[in-house]
Amino acid sequence: MRRDMTKCRLPEGKMEERTAIYTVFLSRGYGGPGTPPEPEFFLSNDALAEKLQQRCRGVEFIVRDVTQRTGSPVALLEDLKKRKGELDGVLLVGVGASREGRDYRLAFSGLPTVVVYNLFEFMNVPYKLFATGREAESVVVGGAEYREGRILTASLDRRSLCQPSVSTAAFEDLVYKIKLIEVIKKLKESRILVVAPHRFLAEVDYQDDVQKRMPEDYNETYTKALKEALGVELVVAPPEEFF
Repeated sequence: MRRDMTKCRLPEGKMEERTAIYTVFLSRGYGGPGTPPEPEFFLSNDALAEKLQQRCRGVEFIVRDVTQRTGSPVALLEDLKKRKGELDGVLLVGVGASREGRDYRLAFSGLPTVVVYNLFEFMNVPYKLFATGREAESVVVGGAEYREGRILTASLDRRSLCQPSVSTAAFEDLVYKIKLIEVIKKLKESRILVVAPHRFLAEVDYQDDVQKRMPEDYNETYTKALKEALGVELVVAPPEEFF
């Protein structure tokens, strides 16, 4: 499946591909036993998606809403796996209303992920711990299904139950975490020039640090680890070459 190359214009006139975030609404945003009709002053899934798009202009939200039958959690998990190479992150909002929607595997794709809990939505989390009573099978311990997690969490007051300042702060916190995914994408596309007079990266003459014996492959190990963790590439040059 080929993703549309949606782009945004930068101030200097360059074109940059927007950050693609796979966004799944797992519930209506309120729920539980005895749930009344949609609350007054409620922020719907569509309204939340639009509000996030207005605040995150550099993001392409690829929206899927389980409540509107745009795919079950299992089908969306397969879709996410197929499109993983085209995506920069995942945003999950709400708690699945069914057993199928509470296995959490959507959050463990290995992509930077933000999981949002709607205050105060009925939930039994972690689901497997409640369902089986076996801690070893729960997401708390972590099993074969719950690896490669790169997860941040957030909360939203979509029913306006808190003070306005609290609700606003929660939304701003979510926006901040979504924009962190933008930063990670930019790091993956970045090369950083390191100009240093010492043989080893990060070596400084502080309390005789320069006298310590660094591994011979320190620079290679350091740059490789940074590349694997954040995607950023370091290009090292001595001052003489740089000048």
